[in-house]
Amino acid sequence: SCNKFFGFAESCFGNAMTDDLHDLMQSPQRSSFFKTVHDVTRKMCADCEYLPICKGGCYYVSFAAQPTLGEIKGREQFCKGYYLVFDHIINHLKGEAQ
Repeated sequence: SCNKFFGFAESCFGNAMTDDLHDLMQSPQRSSFFKTVHDVTRKMCADCEYLPICKGGCYYVSFAAQPTLGEIKGREQFCKGYYLVFDHIINHLKGEAQ
């Protein structure tokens, strides 16, 4: 989780001042959060050729844009734009390489 999630209970893995780092890294909250991220990425991005580049995008943007704040249900709103940019850059590079 990144610092953009600060203040959201769903992304709180514990307290760095009182909890052991190992315990934080193994916490059920952390596992659940990253399972959700992984499941959404697998569902929404599995066939996308640019997944290795964008890694599923920014999950905070997806998280903050949902009608029910605090849920990650889909890709971020900029996904299609990123795809077009990546496609343009790669096509340009392929043209330059020939």
